[in-house]
Amino acid sequence: MLAVLERPPFRADKAHTQWYRRSGARALLTWLSAFDGASWQERWEASPAAACPQRSRQEGEAWVNSAADARWSSIQAGLLVLATADVIRLSLPWQMDLRSCHVRTLIEECRDPDGFARLQQLVGAERWASASGGRARRALTRIMVAKGGGLADITVGDVLEYDTELRRTAYGINAGGTLYYAWPRELGHLPADAPTTLRCLEKVTGQLTCAQLVDRHPVTAPGIRALLIDYLEERRPRLDYATLDNLARQLTRNFWCDIERHHPGLDTLHLPADVAAAWKERFRSRIQRRRRPDGSVEETVVERADRVMISIAVRAFYLDIARWATEEPARWGPWVAPCPIKAAETADRKRFTSGP
Repeated sequence: MLAVLERPPFRADKAHTQWYRRSGARALLTWLSAFDGASWQERWEASPAAACPQRSRQEGEAWVNSAADARWSSIQAGLLVLATADVIRLSLPWQMDLRSCHVRTLIEECRDPDGFARLQQLVGAERWASASGGRARRALTRIMVAKGGGLADITVGDVLEYDTELRRTAYGINAGGTLYYAWPRELGHLPADAPTTLRCLEKVTGQLTCAQLVDRHPVTAPGIRALLIDYLEERRPRLDYATLDNLARQLTRNFWCDIERHHPGLDTLHLPADVAAAWKERFRSRIQRRRRPDGSVEETVVERADRVMISIAVRAFYLDIARWATEEPARWGPWVAPCPIKAAETADRKRFTSGP
């Protein structure tokens, strides 16, 4: 495998860049060889690093410091070039938490340069270099890293899976753009009867069931998924559909899916104090991005406008279950847990206080 990375297109032009890639890949493959599996992908999935980039950094950096003759920065370079060479496939949830500006460049230059060159010529230089074009290119490269192959191998199902995963993220609702569906269609890679735009696929007729509302943002823990559906069914008769839809989104995407993404394996509402505190801190603010006149992007941390409403929904969720458990202990009792949201955290004087 290391010999493959020494040959074009994976070999870097600069000697020091190639050293980083080679030493990082060697160290990473050495570490993965300790895990069970018939392939590098199976060993990767058996390792703790596959859970999320943060876990990868914790486990990998500790191992590098104790055993490997490499730097952590080279481990990261090695992982990216192994992913580019399709030795290791990084899942979409994993990539959503990855902060790297090099993945897109590597995939475009090494995985499918002819395909991306054709796409660039098709869409034009202006769209290619625009902000929406950059998001589309990032989406396409993420799909290729997760699924393998080149641009021509991307399917409608791959795009839908990416769209679903994007919406699970804290920034997905404002990510904007559907060019990552339109461009493969313009290239002729999607079936002739595929919908014209991604928005056509998003349209639904009538109201969704509670199970469908929950499954828009897939919950990994089966018990929690069933509880959320049961809870929404209980609340449904007293809510209009728009309110029910918003409540489902707050409890799934904004609350539990975020908990699972950062703390995989949890299957109880009894959250450790540090987990609850970390979730509240994440949703206290968001990153607002603005493009400067020179083309650079300015990132500013701002307070989330809907933070209190999310807190209210989560607190009501916990308190309703505790109250219902007194009447139906067999149904709700196993899920009773201390509420991580205090009453004071649901007060928004700025929003609810009347005038002077």
